[in-house]
This record gives sequence, C-alpha cells and structure tokens, in this order.
Amino acid sequence: MLSKKFRWPVPSCMQCLMTLSLSLIASLGFAATDIDCQFSLDNSWSTGAIASVVITNTSSSERVVDDVSLEFTDGTRIGNAWNALVSGNNPYTLTPFSWSSTLGAGQSLVIGMQLSSQGGVADPVLGGLCGGNGGDENAAPQAAIDCVLISTLEVGAVASTVLCSGAGSSDPDGDVLSYRWDFGDGNQATGVEASHEYLASSLYVIDLTVSDGSLASQVSDQVQIVLENFDCAFTGLEMVCDVSGVDDVGFNGYTWDFGDGGTGAGSHVEHRYAAEGEYEVSLIIFYESAPEVTLRKTYLVSDGGGGNQLPRVTLGPVEGMQPGDSQNFSAAVSDPDGDLQSWSLSVYLQTIDGWKNQVILDSGNSAAGVMSVELAGSWSTLASAGYVVVASATDSHGETVSESTPLTVDETPNGTIKISVSDVLVVGEGTSAIATSWHPTNMSFSGLSIRVDPSPSFMESSISSSSGGAGVGYTKMTTLNFTPAVAGAHTITATDSVLGIQTTEVIEVLPVDSGPTIVLEGVGSAVAGDLLSFTLTGSSPAGASALSLSIGSTSIEAISSTRVNDKTLVNAYQWLAVEGVYTLTAEFVDNSDQTAVTNAELIVETAQDSGECASVGVDIASVNHYPDWPNLDWQGQPNNANTGDLMAYNGSVYRARWWTTSVPGSDPSWAFVCEI
Repeated sequence: MLSKKFRWPVPSCMQCLMTLSLSLIASLGFAATDIDCQFSLDNSWSTGAIASVVITNTSSSERVVDDVSLEFTDGTRIGNAWNALVSGNNPYTLTPFSWSSTLGAGQSLVIGMQLSSQGGVADPVLGGLCGGNGGDENAAPQAAIDCVLISTLEVGAVASTVLCSGAGSSDPDGDVLSYRWDFGDGNQATGVEASHEYLASSLYVIDLTVSDGSLASQVSDQVQIVLENFDCAFTGLEMVCDVSGVDDVGFNGYTWDFGDGGTGAGSHVEHRYAAEGEYEVSLIIFYESAPEVTLRKTYLVSDGGGGNQLPRVTLGPVEGMQPGDSQNFSAAVSDPDGDLQSWSLSVYLQTIDGWKNQVILDSGNSAAGVMSVELAGSWSTLASAGYVVVASATDSHGETVSESTPLTVDETPNGTIKISVSDVLVVGEGTSAIATSWHPTNMSFSGLSIRVDPSPSFMESSISSSSGGAGVGYTKMTTLNFTPAVAGAHTITATDSVLGIQTTEVIEVLPVDSGPTIVLEGVGSAVAGDLLSFTLTGSSPAGASALSLSIGSTSIEAISSTRVNDKTLVNAYQWLAVEGVYTLTAEFVDNSDQTAVTNAELIVETAQDSGECASVGVDIASVNHYPDWPNLDWQGQPNNANTGDLMAYNGSVYRARWWTTSVPGSDPSWAFVCEI
C-alpha cells in the first residue's frame, strides 16, 4: 500500500539547498518484528533518480544495523550511496558505516543513493536485514494488464507503439512484485510499465507475468497493429484510391468515406467530387477479432487536376518549467507528396495580443522539396510567463500546417523549503542551522520549525523573521543554535506546518581531536563501457586541504570539487570503465598535513550480450559505448551520432532517430533497440 510522506534525504557530502519533493513511499519488507524498512523515490528524471532506504528500530532497545541488499528487476543501477558503502552488482549490498550502524529505540538510519535508469525505476526487492515476510504462508500474486496504442495512427507508418501497465497487479501478502512482458513478436521487457514498437501488421497477444520471488501469475491482452497504406490519384475532380501493404491475418474488409457524403467499399475505389475543396478521405479496415481501424488523408482537390496532400506535423512532449531550467524540444514534419519546402520549431511568448518574441530553435528549407525532416532544439528562460511551442511545415503549394503546445514557466506552486548549516559539526562545538521557506502568494509567517536528531547538549531556536511581497513571493526564516553531544550522523529537519512541506538534511558530527577521515563512495562491480561515478569526502577538525583519487596507476581528475566548509571537502569523479581488475586509492590531506588513505577493489567485466541484441541483428562488439561518439566534429573530436547510428549506454543499445549529442536514451532523439 502506498502512503504519502514529505521527505528529502540529502547526502552528507552535499550541504546544499534543495527543493522539496513529494514522494510516494512503499513499505517493502521486514527482516524482524523490531526493524522497519522503507524504500522511496525522492526525486526522479528520465534517466535516473535520487532514492533512499529508511531503516527504523521499532523495538524498545538498541539494535545494530546489518547489511541491506537491493535487487532491481528493470535494469536500474546504483551509481553511488551515502551513509553506507555499496558493493556488488544487482543485487547490491549496502553496508552502514560503523558510526551509524547502532540505532537506539525509535531511531532511524537513512541510506541515500543515486540511481541510473531507462525510463523509470521499479521498486526493488529488499533483502538482508530488510528481507523476509514474517514467516506467513506465501500467497500467489494477481496479475492485471492494461495496454493501449500511444503512437498516432498514420497512413504508411513503419511502426506502431503500444504502452502497457501492470500497475493494477497485487499481492495478498504485500510482497514486492517483479514484472516481465512478452510482446508476442519475440521481444520482452521488465518493469511495472513497458512500451514496445511493432514493425509489422498483425494481431499480437501480450503476456504479463508477475512474481513475488516464489509464486507467479500470468495474464494476457491483445492488440491489433495496422501499418497498411492507401493512396489516391486525381485527374481533375476524378479520384482513384488503392490499398497497399494489406495484412491478411484476421482481415475482414474495407469501407471508404470520401469526405463529401460519398462512400465506397473494397481495396480499389473510384469517386468524383462535385466541387473543388479540401476533403478528408477515410479508410475503415475491419478485422474478425479486433476493433475496426480508421486511416485518414486530407487532399486539396482542384478542377485543374492533381490532389495536393497537406504537410503533417508531430510535436514532441512539452513539460512545465521553472525559471532557469532548460528543456529539449523536438518535432517531426513530413509531406506525403515529397514537396516539403520549409519548416521550423519555435518558442513564442503568449500574450493577450497573440504570439510574440519568436525564438527559432531549428529551421530549414529546400527548393527541390523533401519528404520528411526531424527538428530538435533546447531552450531556457529566467522569466516566469506563459509561452507556446510551435512546429510548422509548408509545402510547394504554399499550404502551411502547424502544431502548438502551451508551455508554462513558473515558480514551484506549492512553495519551497531549504536548510543551510553554517559549519561542520564537531562534538562540543556550537554551530547553527537555518531553515528558510518561500511561497509565491502565501503571506503567513508562522508555522516554521527546525530540529536536530539525536538531541544535542544545547539547543536554542530564534524567533522567525519574514520578508517579501507581491510579485517576489514571501520568505520566512528560523535559526537553530545547538551543540552536538555525540559523534556520527545527525538529521536536521525543517517543517512548515502552514504550507505542509518538509525537508531533511543529514550531516556528520566529528569526534573531538579526531584525525582526518575519508569516505570513498560508488565502488562496486561494473561492465565495460559503463560511465562510473565516484564521490570522495574528506573531513578533519584541523581543516580540509586536498583530495585525490587514482585507479591503478592513473590519477583521475575531479569533475567537481565542493568545499562544504573549512573542515570538509567533497570531490566528484567519473571514469569510463575498461575491462580489468583495479585498485582504487583515495587520499585526503588536512591542514595539519595529516593524511587519511583508503583503498577499494573495482572489477570491470566484459559486456556480455544477453541474446536479445543478437536476436535483432546487433553485434555488440561493433557498437560504440557512450561517450565514445561514432562521428567527429570539424576539429576531429568525437561528439555526435547521426540518424541510424547505434550506441550503448548503461546496459542498453539505442538507435539515433536524428542527429544528436544527447545521452543515449535520455530524450526522443533515441529509440531503444535491445538490452545487453
């Protein structure tokens, strides 16, 4: 059962300001009656997510937290984790640090992690400390399936996409379920939701199998895929239409609607229009065991002969934005007559006087005319306002077709809350934390509170201050002065009871007179071609000086370095994995020239084809792995993929739909091909 909670665990190495997220949290299992484990997605995007496992001691006595295992059934990978060491490769093992592994009665440990995925993250199977189901007799799950066609049905389409959901499936024991899809054409997928492109007309049976790890249930649905085509030729007002690409499986006949009240039947029809004009011709295809399907074409009929078909425009997804965000937009334009002469993808400011201040993201023209073009572009703004994204196409007859979608750029409507800490925490040293909440319209300056757990030896909260007004929003602030009593992880929680929002931040308290400490996160098993991420955190009461990381004999340059305060330094690294066994050496030097060193073993295995790629004719050995681009720029540097190019990333192979420099699988410029 899903329950709503307001929470945002923040890694100790990121003393930063973050926007509140509303998370849906599912209780995933219990290892014992005195331990409660919950997995949550705290923030997600198209290629990844921030998630956490919250372990709570529900007993009346102290408990030591053991290893927790996570196994993802949808190809999700853990990039790095905080408050625990991560090892293994699906299943992953999270080992809490020694200083945070002991929980008092009622206390919780939050283990955060950064995930990489391909189109969403399904709930993982928890094990280890969080495994088991209390010893009750296991009951079989109940599978439920819902499949719909989500691609626009067009004449002459080369593929049709179906979207399936198993979200209605359930388990009497509340066990976490895994989902496996069989699309009836030799292709399979995993996850609670799955999409698939069919390349041939037929009636397909789609099977969904759900499992709780020991028992399974299967259910089926069927979908009729139609990729037939028809074409009409004109001599003045006389029209002749023919059907091509007929699939005889389950076929039961055709009827026609000529758009002027006239009708016909069969694969070949003739019709005469009484007057010039624009007419929509419809072909209705009937099947024995599936609903009828209607295909449509629009023709401009003139007495001078010929029937011009209008251009077609399909605009990609458009989502709301916040000021400062950037969004990628895309569109596909085509013309059945092959005389597409100009096209554009633009963003306009929407005003009461119409569309203004056009920003052209992509455009082009062809005097000779072309059949189809793919458009793409990125756009951002700092201004909150209403905008509209427009894709347009014009043919040689001067006929223009446009498609538009409104775009809202606005501040977060339900307000934000954030925490800032003035200094690193050391036992016995006083410090302060500030909670700040903001809302665009709510003028209430009460209800903001901040606390720290475990309880410090001294704590004092100041009176809230407030500021703001119409147009800039309203801000309120509360400061908490406190002195930590024990070393280890401390959770700072800020709550605005008026706005109904809350956030948390986990920070480390160092022991008195402790030397330098270093934590290396993100080490585990990997596959050649993976882009690995590592995080180094160095802390010392004497002050932080420098961090370094080497893989084997090669020194790795940090992609970012954050000085959280004078005592803590955080570096982030990335490395493209190459097959082999490596020793990672991390070193931290503090301001007193004391050094902390840690080592870890990294095993990079050869990417093995599961057989799925071979079944669709893809040779993994010949596929470039991101970011090793297949094409060079004018300086001779790899930096792009062209239409049809294959690239591997995070265990999957993708095909470029058009010229692109985006991460494979991150936007509509890529089509999924197979899992490695």
